[in-house]
Amino acid sequence: MYRFCALLLASVSLHAQTPPRTKAPSAAVKAMVAYPLTASNLDRYAEASRGMSALIAKDKGVLPNLKPSATDAPNSIDETVAFTKRRCPECVATVEKAMPYRDYVLFQGGLMISYVYAIRPRPTSQVHVTPENIKFVLDNREKIDRILAEQRKQPGR
Repeated sequence: MYRFCALLLASVSLHAQTPPRTKAPSAAVKAMVAYPLTASNLDRYAEASRGMSALIAKDKGVLPNLKPSATDAPNSIDETVAFTKRRCPECVATVEKAMPYRDYVLFQGGLMISYVYAIRPRPTSQVHVTPENIKFVLDNREKIDRILAEQRKQPGR
């Protein structure tokens, strides 16, 4: 997937939270796909991500410090926020110059999932992305693609 997900995947172990197809999506995934994607949040997310990219480029210890172990992996959005505050308070402070950290996690997860589902629909999936979020991605795909391309160019990502 996109390299921009490194922080999200490091701080929210989605692979651990996303159950097999036979089970319903986790509460974290449900919260992410329900989070409304808006133009103002996209702008704030882009600003926060640029700040994170600069922090990661400046401090090579950021990403390794955010990688959870088997015993401390967060299992919810709130645990993810608390985990990041403990492991990388400068990450939270950097993001919060643009938007609340919890919203950043929800927006990033919601954008990632909605983007995938908008581009390649999965009608049999148990993850239900809102039609509004699919429409947002399709209507703003060019801008989203520019933001993602900018993130992929950042060192350390």
